[in-house]
Amino acid sequence: MPLEHSIIFGLEFLPVILQAAEEKKAPVLLQINPVHYPWMDLPAYVRYVKDQRDFQRLKEIADATSVPLVLHGGSGISDNDLRRGISLGICKINIYTEMSVAASGRIRELAGSSDRMEYPSLLLESRASVKAVVVHKLRTFGSSGKA
Repeated sequence: MPLEHSIIFGLEFLPVILQAAEEKKAPVLLQINPVHYPWMDLPAYVRYVKDQRDFQRLKEIADATSVPLVLHGGSGISDNDLRRGISLGICKINIYTEMSVAASGRIRELAGSSDRMEYPSLLLESRASVKAVVVHKLRTFGSSGKA
């Protein structure tokens, strides 16, 4: 399926979505980069997203609402672009996929080694790789030491 057909709500629905969110006091999820779908042609998709990323539009959305804006799909977006999104009104960024990729990558790496690894060791190792991603993201988002 072409990427442009995978977007459920186009901008023509945005005023209605923002109004409903205001009434419900609910956050609005914005997905500008669903790179976290591993079955997609990642290089082609990243090119598509870079062409489509529109920070002016994000600012207009943030200015048009008082509800929290959530970036669904923060995977593959540069640290600078994430910081810019935060400065324009994004208040939450989902990073599950990046954590999952780090954990599963570490497990695959260990499974390919000649050392015997027990399940508890795999969990600890994968947890350490997830922690590294989270620490990096907290620093990127400017959230270190604010919990």
